[in-house]
Amino acid sequence: MKSKISWVNCDYLKLWQLVYLLHGEAPPNEEDLSFEDTPHTFAAAKTILWNAFEGKEIEGISAPDVVLSGSGDPIFYDAVERQYLTQLKVTSVLKYLDRKHIDRGLLKSPSEPDYLNPHSDFYAPKMAAAIAAWKVVSSDKKLSAGKTVKQALIKWLEEHAAEYGLTAKGIEEAATVSNWDASGGAPSTPSQKT
Repeated sequence: MKSKISWVNCDYLKLWQLVYLLHGEAPPNEEDLSFEDTPHTFAAAKTILWNAFEGKEIEGISAPDVVLSGSGDPIFYDAVERQYLTQLKVTSVLKYLDRKHIDRGLLKSPSEPDYLNPHSDFYAPKMAAAIAAWKVVSSDKKLSAGKTVKQALIKWLEEHAAEYGLTAKGIEEAATVSNWDASGGAPSTPSQKT
């Protein structure tokens, strides 16, 4: 399943971008950004993310103290600029936010409900497995050729059991829920095309 492009698809984001996203706002262009003009309400988000990064609870890459401009002149960053320009690993930030029960703001996948999001407190792995199996098996008739729909679902779920943490009982339950052909019975013999 392909997801829509979203900020959550980035591998790394700068701390200042994350602060805006957590507040439900799209980050401005970096050229238009003035660190002194960021809203005071952003201070808590900045502090939380920075402290988590400093405390090694969030992975990231520290911004350097100095960089060279295009003309080779040094540009020195003060402590505030270094904080805002530090790049944080998005998956690490998401896990931290979920662990601390902090709302993700705009860092949500637009097409992913909480019950399918492994980072959410409301993630339901058995439901996610049932939905994934239904999508795959219903979109590829070859997977159920020579077997019942439920058998095809079980086969797919067994192959992906570790990914969803499913037991044998969980596989059976997910297959039952996702089975759209509840009539049962023996599968029809597939016809051979010549």
